[in-house]
This record gives sequence, structure tokens and C-alpha cells, in this order.
Amino acid sequence: MKEEVKEYIKKNKLLTILVILILIGLIVFIKIKIGPINGKLICNYKNNSEVMISSLNYKMDFKLKNVTKLETQEVIESKDKELIKTYKESLEELAKKYDSLKYYKTKITEEENKLIVNTTIEYQKIDMKKYLEIEGEKTYIKHNKLKVDLLKEIYEKNGAKCQYK
Repeated sequence: MKEEVKEYIKKNKLLTILVILILIGLIVFIKIKIGPINGKLICNYKNNSEVMISSLNYKMDFKLKNVTKLETQEVIESKDKELIKTYKESLEELAKKYDSLKYYKTKITEEENKLIVNTTIEYQKIDMKKYLEIEGEKTYIKHNKLKVDLLKEIYEKNGAKCQYK
């Protein structure tokens, strides 16, 4: 009888260890598949064409998969001064729409052959009602939240390389 009890305990230990290993593997797989719940996501994109070079850098802070802060830097380089001027005028006009929003900041800087646009949006602080009025119907915000996975998907579809930090 004693041998049977030892054998039963031995089998249950192996089964318990096997179940724990399977659970750990499942947790690791899910974590890799869905990404972190809180953290930072950084995306970068660069495009070279005959008339200009553009590079886009996005940094997102997120909690519970909701973007809390988005910082973007767009750099447009071109020897065509008229192209830089046109882009600058268009971006300044667009930025004016958001001037009244407290937690939406845009800075447009022109350097030699280069236009640099830095934008910071603090989604958890911004007046979402006003923001959505400006954005209109074509927004990715649902229930006053912007999901990090959705932005990652959009940026990657447009050629950006993204990674969690």
C-alpha cells in the first residue's frame, strides 16, 4: 500500500509540473502575441523619393492598451524650396484647427532644406469632446479611447517599423 501511495504522489507531481509548464508557455505566448498592456511603443518610417526624403517617428505611451500620450516628429527634406514652403503652409493651416486645445501642441520649424513638425497629444488630459469635433467622423477614437494596437497596425501598414519598449 505504501508503494502505491508513493507512486500516486510521484505521478501527481509530474502532472502538476507539466500543467505549470503548459500554463507558463501559454502566458508567454499570449504576452508575445498581444503585446504589453502598459508601456511605450516606438514606430519609425523613412521614405526616399526623387523630390524629398521624409522620416516619421512616433512615440506612444499607453496604459491598459489605451494611448495616453502620442509624440510625433515628421521631418521633410528637399532641395525644392517651393515644396518645403507648400508643406509648411499646409501644416500650419492644419495646426491652427487645434490651437484651442490645451493638450495638443504642434511646433513647426524650418531649417535649410528641411521642415520639422513636432506634435504632442496628451489623450488622457485633452478635452475629448472638442478634439472629436475637430477630427470629425474619420477618427480612430472609440468610446473616447485610442487603442495602441490600432495605431501600431495603421503605422505598420504604411511601412513603419514598430517595437515595444
